Amino acid sequence: MSKQLNITRLLADLPLFQQLRDSEIAQLAMESREIKLSKGQILFQKGDLLEGFYVVVEGQIKLAFSSPQGQEKVVSIVGPGGSFGEAVMFMEKPCPVFTQALEDSHLLYIAKRGIFTAIEHDSVFARRMLAGLSMRLHGLIQ
Repeated sequence: MSKQLNITRLLADLPLFQQLRDSEIAQLAMESREIKLSKGQILFQKGDLLEGFYVVVEGQIKLAFSSPQGQEKVVSIVGPGGSFGEAVMFMEKPCPVFTQALEDSHLLYIAKRGIFTAIEHDSVFARRMLAGLSMRLHGLIQ
């Protein structure tokens, strides 16, 4: 996996954040951190509360839950450039899935505090977040 991640550059390259000013990107970067997972490692469990969301830099992350019969049901597999956890972060409800690294993975965690500050100061940013979440929901029902 890569050595040191340029968090500011990664954030600026994400479609969700491309229209933000440099100062806003810098603020989000201060509220972000890198996470490295080994293959098979669990990031969070079903029922956990999320204080942010995640972007996959390298690797693959499985989002899944166990059915009442005990079978694993995969909701999504997220690869490089993909994100997850945004909807649950906004709902402030327990997470309905667990996440597991399918291979050694490198993630960026973006804290809720930074996102909420950006939303309060930039209505365009808020609309982009809503559009991104809406597109993901629309994709699930297609």
